[in-house]
Amino acid sequence: MKNTAIGILLIVTVGALAFGFIQNSKLAELKITCESERGMLEKLAQEQQLQAKEFQAMAALAQQEAMIQRTLCEEQLNALKSR
Repeated sequence: MKNTAIGILLIVTVGALAFGFIQNSKLAELKITCESERGMLEKLAQEQQLQAKEFQAMAALAQQEAMIQRTLCEEQLNALKSR
């Protein structure tokens, strides 16, 4: 009876150690995957921030051009009205 109990405990202990090792291996793989994805996401975020800054600069330039065009149109309209 003692030998049977010791055998069962030995099997449970080996199973628990194997399960723990497998879980630790999966955790290590998951950690590597997460770190890789984090790096890619950080790079993507930087690229998008750069694009946003470029778009803001283009929008500011377009607004300035629109103001110039408006001024020119107003001057032309005033010139036509004064004729």
